[in-house]
Amino acid sequence: SERDDSGRWTVTTPRGSIKTHHVVYASNAYTPAILPIYSGKIVPVRGVCCRIVPTRPVKRLTETYTLRWAEGEFDYLIPREDGSIIVGGAWNKYHQDKSNWYNVVNDDEMIEPAREYFDQYMQRNFHGWEKSGAYVDQIWTGSKPITL
Repeated sequence: SERDDSGRWTVTTPRGSIKTHHVVYASNAYTPAILPIYSGKIVPVRGVCCRIVPTRPVKRLTETYTLRWAEGEFDYLIPREDGSIIVGGAWNKYHQDKSNWYNVVNDDEMIEPAREYFDQYMQRNFHGWEKSGAYVDQIWTGSKPITL
């Protein structure tokens, strides 16, 4: 693409065309597929996240947490208003095999070595959750970019 004499770009989509002075690509891990100039500079990496739901009353978490297991190994927790917890991580279960996560934008397949990592997670790591009945309600993968 080139700018016109007024310095504007023409962006053409299936819904029509617009002229603008600035174009922002908000394509996250998919940027290199749209702008090949970023190949090798922005690399998609895939991670694992889940939603854990208690079945019995527990003291509700009110803050976000990071559980650091070792250098570069950590999980993160985000409590939700409904009492569930979003937990992501499980890095130690799948990072050894780069084909599971590095330069992967396929979000429709689970990273299998991490699938059972979050089972009984809250019971193992938080006092007062031992009898919570907490279980993994949903689990998914997702790609995000890292910039090299």
